[in-house]
Amino acid sequence: MLHSNYLKQLDLQDIVVFLNVLELRSAKRTAERMSVSPPTVSYCLKRLRGCFDDILFSSFQGVLQPTSKAEKIAPYLRVVVESVNRCAEDESQASAQTVRKIWRLCAPEYFELSFLPQTLAMLSRTHANTSLHLDRLSRDLPVALRARR
Repeated sequence: MLHSNYLKQLDLQDIVVFLNVLELRSAKRTAERMSVSPPTVSYCLKRLRGCFDDILFSSFQGVLQPTSKAEKIAPYLRVVVESVNRCAEDESQASAQTVRKIWRLCAPEYFELSFLPQTLAMLSRTHANTSLHLDRLSRDLPVALRARR
């Protein structure tokens, strides 16, 4: 449960902006790194200031210095971003495992007899989500067969 109504308005982009500003000590370089405009960086920081009731950064000789509160909340916000990234990685790995690949081959009959058993054994061991579709090579070219289907 979130403790404050302001925290309910947190945006992941705001958190990523905060962490980049903390690392780079510059709104301009943060905007460049994230491919957003400098006003977007300012707006994200403004929202965070309202959420955490703190200015978070003060400018000293053109360098943004984090406040003590900003330094205290940074480790927690890093965990949030790392957790979201881990979720995305887990999801992408799961979807990569469920993708089914189909290899389509056209070969003469002797290929079926000599190479196919070894090929199927290798595929079943190393490429579990792969199917093999084999057309026997005959007088008709495979291109002509495909056009008739």
